[in-house]
Amino acid sequence: MKRLLLCLLLASACAAPSSEPEEAAEPAWRVATSRAGMFTAEWRPVPAPIPVNEPFELEVRLYEGAETKVPIEDAEVFINAWMPDHGHGMLREPRSEARGDGTYRVKGMLLHMDGFWQLFIDVVRDGISERAEFDVIVE
Repeated sequence: MKRLLLCLLLASACAAPSSEPEEAAEPAWRVATSRAGMFTAEWRPVPAPIPVNEPFELEVRLYEGAETKVPIEDAEVFINAWMPDHGHGMLREPRSEARGDGTYRVKGMLLHMDGFWQLFIDVVRDGISERAEFDVIVE
């Protein structure tokens, strides 16, 4: 009986791994409404998680107000980050480009240190600027 159990254990340990590829989980969208409620911003890093001291991009989606899913397509979008515990920001100036349907791609992101950062999304429309803020931990 012991031999049979040992053979079964060894056979299961040597079994071939599944040939089905594992799908990588999509990074979750972070969501916040701007200070005065002009817009809601959603973002996620590409790649995820945010790498330390390596370039990455952001996917950003913008919507009218706090409760709608009406996309904002006619905005200027500026992204910045600040590390309050150290009193400095990013060493680069990222650029955003509209992709249509309220979606923007931000290139040139680089958070050069691990730790606590604040990420700011500033949206300018019709001469009015408003900001959404996010707390971010980079590890």
